[in-house]
Amino acid sequence: MPFNLTKKYNDLLDLLGMSERERTESLRRIFNRDIENNPAFTFNGKPIYPTPREDGQIAMENLFNHLTRKEVDKETHHREFDMSRSQRLHWIRHHIE
Repeated sequence: MPFNLTKKYNDLLDLLGMSERERTESLRRIFNRDIENNPAFTFNGKPIYPTPREDGQIAMENLFNHLTRKEVDKETHHREFDMSRSQRLHWIRHHIE
């Protein structure tokens, strides 16, 4: 799993063949490094951070789910894992920088 931390833009993350737990752990490492624990994650000199939802859902968890899952039911806002989004998660930092 740590090999995904070495991937550079525009390679895709290797997620095929991983269990759901392994995949989430690998993606979480990328997310933590590039977004959650990155004090330089700014745009036009202003820090980028998610705002909490009204239902009290943790903001970073909500952002992680948005970046790695797609909405499959607009009524219930149910989201499911999206391979193509997840394979490009590390591209976000490159585009922001």
